[in-house]
Amino acid sequence: MRFFVCMYVILCFTFYGCRSLSNTQEIEINSQSVQNAGTDSIYAGSIIGVAVSSGSFHKFTSIIQKVGLNHMLAQDGPYTLFAPTDEAFELFSEETFNELLKPKNKAKLSNLIKYHIVAGEIWTDSLQRIENITTAQGTDLAVNESEHGITINNAHVVKQNIKADNGVIQIIDRVLQPASY
Repeated sequence: MRFFVCMYVILCFTFYGCRSLSNTQEIEINSQSVQNAGTDSIYAGSIIGVAVSSGSFHKFTSIIQKVGLNHMLAQDGPYTLFAPTDEAFELFSEETFNELLKPKNKAKLSNLIKYHIVAGEIWTDSLQRIENITTAQGTDLAVNESEHGITINNAHVVKQNIKADNGVIQIIDRVLQPASY
């Protein structure tokens, strides 16, 4: 009996690990590889490793891996990652989010992720002194400071200056979207 239970579990992991993305539930199909990115020696301590280990960015880190940018975020850098929480993805309409996850939109999804990555470490004290930041996607993010804190475009920085070996993570409450979205 134990043998059959083990085989069932293995088959389930194989089946779920090999499916392509076609709906929002499937974005977490590679959760084991996402978890490994936090502990694997090539990722440990890097921006992607720290983001995965935090447990607050399952959707974002799954998408990063799906489009193949996890290796970039494990390299020397330095980088700043504006990381939207899982709750931030709930602000997307389900229809828009499902459409974005289709294989035909991989390039568009990659650009969306690159819109959250900036070359160099940008700490919040620096954010308070600048107005625009150029992203890895090639367009600028607007930076504003008010009595309510720092915003990047329309996203509030909700947790600041999470240090990684190759940069810093600024946690935001919205998914940043280029003007073309």
